[in-house]
Amino acid sequence: MKSWEEVIDYFENNGENRPFIVDSSLTEGWPILSDESRAWNSLERLSNMFGSQEARIARGSRIGYSDTMGQSPMNPLVATKREIKMLKAMKRMVTETEFSTVRVAIGSLFGLCPRQSDGTTTEDCRDERPLLCRLFNICGEYGSGYIHWHLDDKKWDEMKMLFGESYESCSNIPPIFDDSKFLDCLGPYKDQFNRAFSWHQLLISQPGSGMPFHIDQEYSHFWALQLSGSKTFVFCPQDLGGDLYMGAYDPYNNTDAARARFPRYEAVQDQCYRASVKAGDMLYWESHWWHSTRVFEERGEAVGLPSINIMSCFLGDDIILKSQCRRDNVYGPINTKKPTNSKRKEGIVEEVSPSCAEDCSLCKVPELEVGKSAKGGSEGQDDGEGECGLSPAGCYHENYDPVPPAKGVYKDLSDRVQTCKLQWRKDALERQRAKL
Repeated sequence: MKSWEEVIDYFENNGENRPFIVDSSLTEGWPILSDESRAWNSLERLSNMFGSQEARIARGSRIGYSDTMGQSPMNPLVATKREIKMLKAMKRMVTETEFSTVRVAIGSLFGLCPRQSDGTTTEDCRDERPLLCRLFNICGEYGSGYIHWHLDDKKWDEMKMLFGESYESCSNIPPIFDDSKFLDCLGPYKDQFNRAFSWHQLLISQPGSGMPFHIDQEYSHFWALQLSGSKTFVFCPQDLGGDLYMGAYDPYNNTDAARARFPRYEAVQDQCYRASVKAGDMLYWESHWWHSTRVFEERGEAVGLPSINIMSCFLGDDIILKSQCRRDNVYGPINTKKPTNSKRKEGIVEEVSPSCAEDCSLCKVPELEVGKSAKGGSEGQDDGEGECGLSPAGCYHENYDPVPPAKGVYKDLSDRVQTCKLQWRKDALERQRAKL
């Protein structure tokens, strides 16, 4: 979309809210992208800004999935240390997660240790890459990593002021993308809520790294601003979970063996969408869309640039009102039964670098063009209403309560979250009635 007015109109008049790309022309000139002293698009600056903050590294082209163990029950990029310890005890740790600081993580993956004024590097930064990787850039799987960390309230507020010259007047980003009303309602629990649900986060990705098909369990809207490099997403409607083999299918792996192993995807891939975002693009989607990501090697002037992007969740009236429902006849956290014909076949699926040749399965997926939203599912899809007067695919249950037992500080957070949601729901119903 090429104007904020178009984005606002889409939210107000289109009940589906399908993925779309906000064109980089709307973010041109934002200090966060272009100001040499304030931009967040370089590893050196991020290392200096967030150096001692806790971060984590996860490696691989399909983080959180393995051929032998399947999909991880928790995203290794956001699972708590307690949850990771539990996964290891259950022998269900699909992808190892390394905890460190932002400075150490950047130094480890990119061999970058920012120098101090006297020319020396900081003591807590070290290049931990293997010798061949350090000397000849032969990094293999070791070099395919994600760095992830949370943005606290202070940094988030600083960042928002870099979205153009006048963020306060909402002239540079629509207010619908900002749910500070809900977060402010949480009061002293706001930062804890943010960390518990990765509400605001920053990701640095190396070429070759990516995430398998998954559905985010917190029902919310998402937007991601690409600060550097590029990233490719593939989105599929929620009701295609069985045809995606619950995340087992890799849309970036174009081999005869893969197509024979997962034959159902080819018949539905034209209902999915791929989006390649570059620096300055802003991508929007809802959590109930299946999505997979991959970072490819850059070409031309962008060679060597990592993918850096900010991601945020946000809420709206539609989310608050729909969240009274539960997921119905769709695959997801509520119904995890796998399709009967998804049993794994023997054999090794070769990993190849996709190219846009005629037989490239990724290129058969319709591209999500700038200025256009996704058109949705297949013709003849059942639009019948389910419980709560919504179609089954639009019916969700709330998942904003902390996983640990509701006692002590977690009970206080849970109580505050419920209070804020109920108040928002009351206000949303009043606004809805006023429109009738």
